Formats: sequence, structure tokens, C-alpha cells
Amino acid sequence: MSTASYDPEHELRARLREECPSRRVEPHWAPVTRGAGEQLAAEVSRRELSTRPWALLVDDGELEDVRVALEELGCAVERLDSRSAAQRGWRQPRRLLVVSGARALTLGRPVAQEGDDFTTVAVLDRPASSVRRGVAAMGFDIAIERPLDPDALRVLLQRALFCGREKRDEPRFTLGWTVRVRSGWRWGRANLIELSRRGGCLVSDAPLAAGDRVSVRLPAELAGAEPLTLHGRVSRAERRAPDGPSVLAVRWSGHPAPRLADVLARLRHGPPPPP
Repeated sequence: MSTASYDPEHELRARLREECPSRRVEPHWAPVTRGAGEQLAAEVSRRELSTRPWALLVDDGELEDVRVALEELGCAVERLDSRSAAQRGWRQPRRLLVVSGARALTLGRPVAQEGDDFTTVAVLDRPASSVRRGVAAMGFDIAIERPLDPDALRVLLQRALFCGREKRDEPRFTLGWTVRVRSGWRWGRANLIELSRRGGCLVSDAPLAAGDRVSVRLPAELAGAEPLTLHGRVSRAERRAPDGPSVLAVRWSGHPAPRLADVLARLRHGPPPPP
């Protein structure tokens, strides 16, 4: 007695081959499986995403410094003048959209589609609280006002283009303000590029090294009614050139000052213009 299991589908296929040898038994179409529609939509989305610019500038020539900074970062940039953008619209970028302040108020922010993850930046030509409130109401993520510190601009653009996982738990905010720095008994000046609840990044001419104690004093225009002094240690010091300034990573000591939270809250939508 045979132990082979009975397969009715196999018997039917064999009978069809005997009766109609020229008939194609195997279907030439693929059955639609569960999830095939989602897979097709994902493939179309990937193809459409690959044709979109990595970074898009919408201006009439006033964002040349932004274009140069992006190209120095190795980012491919597509540029569109405001007339073309108004007539035929623009393709949504993959990571970054930078619009001049006047164009932002005229054109508005593009409507985000599902799955979009790009940062929108409005660059204002001059300090204007009404324009800043206007672009914020339109949904722009960041509004920065000229004059722009070159180091701060580069850091801001680099973070907007970053696609990986953020290693730091605390959010960092770009600043670009001149602050006072003390190491020992001597006070000097430095450019505060980044600020967070746990530390900051400065560019300084002072001969500081990892492990040195420092005090950083934020001016009253940034800290509120009076200056705010933060104490910490240099965790990393890198000199850009043998005779150039150093980039210092500083970690605050002890518990963060309560007033620091108020300062960071004001930096969430972009750095205020320096005095």
C-alpha cells in the first residue's frame, strides 16, 4: 500500500496536459497577495523621492551665502527663483527647504505630505518681529535673521541635512552669539555656536585644552533680565589651524541652571539676532 498522499490538484493538472497538450496550464499572471498594494505604493514613493532635490533654495539671489555653505557641506542644491515657484510651484525637497523671508510670506510653506521629513527655514533680511511671527504662523520650522554667523549657519544646515540617529539625548540649538568666557582669572570672548541643557560648543582664540574649567556668561539680551553664567569643563578642544581658533565642546557642571530652560525655549524656532 502506497503511503503517498493524494493530491487532487496534481491529478487535475496531469489530466489537462493529456487532454490538451497545447494548453498552457500554469497561469501567466501572478496572484495578488495581501500587502501587494502597499508594496507597490512604497516602490512608487521611493522612485518619486529619488527624483526630488536633497536641498531646495527659493530666492532671487539673496541666499547666495546659504548656497555656498550647502555646497561646502557636499550637498546637491536645486535653486528656484520666486517667479518660477509662484507659476509652477516646486517639488518638495528630501531634507531641506530654505526660503528668503519675503518669498516665504508670498509663497507660504508647501503642504507636507504623508511621510515627508524635511526642515523648512526662512531667512529674514533684517530683524522684524512681525515677519518672524508671520513665517512661524505659516509653519516654518526655523526663522533666522541676518546678520548670520557663518559657523552657526553651517551647523544649522548640517543638522537639518543629518539623516542618522541623534546620539545626544538633549536637543541642541544653534546660536552664533558672542559671549564672555573665563578660564582661571582671565575673561575673554568666544562665539557660542550651540547650546543645550548639558553643554555647548564655542569657537575661541583662548589656549584651552580638554579638562580645563571654564565659565560662560550669556548676555542679558539672550538670558533675560540679567546675564547668566554657566560653569563647566572643556570635554574636547580641536584647533582648526595651527594659528587659528579652537572649537571647544563644554559640558556644564552640576545641575543645569533653571534659567537655562527659558533661554532654550526661546531658541526652538531659530536663534534671535545678535545685538
